[in-house]
Amino acid sequence: GAGLAPDGIDPGGYLARFAPRPLLLVNAERDQTIARESAEALYRSARPPVEQLWFDATHDSLPGIALKAMWQFLATHLDLAS
Repeated sequence: GAGLAPDGIDPGGYLARFAPRPLLLVNAERDQTIARESAEALYRSARPPVEQLWFDATHDSLPGIALKAMWQFLATHLDLAS
């Protein structure tokens, strides 16, 4: 998430530099570690192309469908066989 670290080391201050590479942000709706506001702030700090996915999970228990979504993202953007 963004806004969790001091200026100069906060990921929100650097994420825009990742563009124009595709970026996938995977979030858990019941995350006990990263607040939704911080995850959304990180998304807002990114430049396109960026996708943000939310899953009904906790920070350390993403469901299989999340892993499938990550694989599909990588397969698409790295031109891998599915």
